[in-house]
Amino acid sequence: MQYTNIVSGAYYRDARTFTEVYRRHNIDIKGDCFHTMIQLPGVTTYGIGMQEAICNLIQAPNATVAYCQSNILAGKLMGRTCIWTAANPRTATLAFYCATTPVYDARLVWFKFVYRLLLTVYALAQLWRQYYRHYQTLFADLQLFGSLDSEFGTIHRYQVYAGDPTSVVLSDPVLSGAFQVDFFLSSTEMIGATFRTLQLDDLVQWTFGVLYCMRTVWLVFCGMRYGTFVIKSLRWEKRVVPLDTTLMTISTLVFATGVNFLFGNTRLLHSFGLPGSGYH
Repeated sequence: MQYTNIVSGAYYRDARTFTEVYRRHNIDIKGDCFHTMIQLPGVTTYGIGMQEAICNLIQAPNATVAYCQSNILAGKLMGRTCIWTAANPRTATLAFYCATTPVYDARLVWFKFVYRLLLTVYALAQLWRQYYRHYQTLFADLQLFGSLDSEFGTIHRYQVYAGDPTSVVLSDPVLSGAFQVDFFLSSTEMIGATFRTLQLDDLVQWTFGVLYCMRTVWLVFCGMRYGTFVIKSLRWEKRVVPLDTTLMTISTLVFATGVNFLFGNTRLLHSFGLPGSGYH
């Protein structure tokens, strides 16, 4: 294997099979199963069988372990995850490996392609219909009438700047809902991105994971859009304050990466139902 980070040897990716391998050296195996799991990569995705395999290793620390699980979402096989250990006889330490391989369905891949193509066409049409086409009317009026304000009657040249049409996209209920479907269609890629944000040995791959996890911002925008209907129907306008989309994007960045990292590397992992007091 050739690792992207030669010094740490923490991450490897096979571009042909889209297999990602994470390696951790010097795993401190103690009697507490939970304490050991905190040190392992991608631990938030471990199923019950994989958790038990790690706990059995703790009871026999000189043994090795190998276990694979299928990642299933809504009855659909999304990929497979495998863990195994390798002992180094020279240093008497244990290296832990975790590999994840996606399973792609050709029909689903083509569906995603056509779906995203149609979504792009719809978004461009909405941007034109609700935003950019009005510039034509503005240009025509300026050329025909100029400024209707006598104070600016001597102005002979205008500069028109195109603004940011983000609000057009965010306020469209169809786009907000459609992006949620696209998000769940990309669950396989989200698993890989989540793995990358749980480690700091390879900052390049961590950055790629952060950027991909930013797609979760659409969950927030969808909640904002459809929450507006609820707020108006209940007449709660005076109980809420406007939200800045830029601030929400930054907050999502912190939540989707920072909080995710904490859940995968600290005792907050208890919230995932991993063995804490049940396995020792």
